[in-house]
Amino acid sequence: VFLSGKLDELFKSVGKNGFEVVGAYTAGARSVYTNKPIEKPEDLKGYKVRVMQSDTMKKMVDLMGGVGTPMAQGEVYTAIQQGVLEGGENNEVTYADLKHYEVAKYFSYTNHLMVPDLIIINEKVYSGMTKENKEVFDKLVKESVDLEFKAWEENVNTAKKLAEENGAQFINLSIKPFQDNVKPLQESVRNSSEITKKIYDDIRSLAQ
Repeated sequence: VFLSGKLDELFKSVGKNGFEVVGAYTAGARSVYTNKPIEKPEDLKGYKVRVMQSDTMKKMVDLMGGVGTPMAQGEVYTAIQQGVLEGGENNEVTYADLKHYEVAKYFSYTNHLMVPDLIIINEKVYSGMTKENKEVFDKLVKESVDLEFKAWEENVNTAKKLAEENGAQFINLSIKPFQDNVKPLQESVRNSSEITKKIYDDIRSLAQ
């Protein structure tokens, strides 16, 4: 079910909390969309970009060069339309579903946040399965993960096509300047506790 032994170990470490992580679906990557192409942090200067109600998300967009602005998702279209915001940040599917391409034509691939949707099961239920049932369960979870990744990719392609047909442009760019800018936030979160530091380092090691 897992991508590697390290990820297996990381997922299993939560078992003492009463649940097991048995896999992870993807919800894609979040990027910035505005009324102009964003290719470097300076392009976001003074730009109010909607973020979730999260202090970390606000700090991240601020460090990326913009002005992180918490707001309910349902208010974003009108806020951009009226100039209260210059843009938002999300994945291609949400961008298209909410028709934000009508008010923010440029979707710039900052890929600043990747979102896994973890699949969990009650730890007692999982550990109480017979060996045979657990093997079948793990196999089906892995198959569902493969199917979900493929379905997500198809949804992204459909969303991009719809947005482009309505005048949107998707901008590829170098994400390194944005990554460099948010390093202080990453270090702050990483060093908040020994447990967080270990989790962060384990996850980063998987990206090497």
